[in-house]
Amino acid sequence: DPQFTMDLPKKITATTGIDALSQAIESYWCVNSTIESKEYSKNAIDLIINNLIGAVNNPSKKNRLIMSKASNLAGKAINITKTTAPHAISYPITSYFGVPHGHAVALTLPSILVYNSKITKKDCLDKRGVKYVKNIMKDIIQLVGGTDEYDAKKKIEALMGEINLETGLKGVGISDFKIILEKGFSPDRVNNNPRKLTKTNLNKILIEL
Repeated sequence: DPQFTMDLPKKITATTGIDALSQAIESYWCVNSTIESKEYSKNAIDLIINNLIGAVNNPSKKNRLIMSKASNLAGKAINITKTTAPHAISYPITSYFGVPHGHAVALTLPSILVYNSKITKKDCLDKRGVKYVKNIMKDIIQLVGGTDEYDAKKKIEALMGEINLETGLKGVGISDFKIILEKGFSPDRVNNNPRKLTKTNLNKILIEL
């Protein structure tokens, strides 16, 4: 029922909307994904990509209703699969630096998309194999309107910019990320990621942010 979202401030609309997008994308690449969960995710991603900017900057009953539906679909998806690396990394970003949850998740989502696209046999955690993961990553890239993983990263970052969310750690006041490396490996989330994430690899990602 979108009537209960009409008075939400832009910031909350942006952070909760980007969280729903993160949930849908993570669920799609999750090692626990199913045909059903991927259908929920796919529909959610499509709706959010096309309506989040409007819901934040020019709210209407129509785009608020669509975002409510998209959020519900993303919730159905993660109810089946749970979330992955971006959510695991987000918890210390919120707990220790006060960044709202959805924004904290989205900070690493674009980089993890690129990271997962570079999966190899050596670091593949999905029992369905490297070829399967590479194919679902291609699906995600197309769903967000990208031509490759780097373009998809730019597309998500551009979307964040349109809804006034910082895309880098310095922009949210984080210069020392040792605590993120220490606390960002919640096993019930990071182990759902299709590509194994090590502290070394996460450190490289955080440095680039």
